[in-house]
Amino acid sequence: MRAIDQSGGVENIDIKTIEELKSKLARLEESIKKALHEQEQLKHSEWAILKESIEKAKKQKRDILSELAEKVTEDIAKKENQLDELKKKYGQR
Repeated sequence: MRAIDQSGGVENIDIKTIEELKSKLARLEESIKKALHEQEQLKHSEWAILKESIEKAKKQKRDILSELAEKVTEDIAKKENQLDELKKKYGQR
């Protein structure tokens, strides 16, 4: 009798272990899917695009940071001109 009880117990342990492993595997697969999705989002983020632009500029021997600074300065100048136009049109308050 004991041999039968013991062998039945072992089968239960094996089944339980297999179910636990299946559950862990499912959780791992879900974690991997989540990580891949996040990685894909990061590839298309503003920072990734900027990094790629910097790398391309380096290959072309360009100083992208100087170019960006120049563009920002130009944008500021344009906005200041627009502001001056609005002040002239509507008066300064």
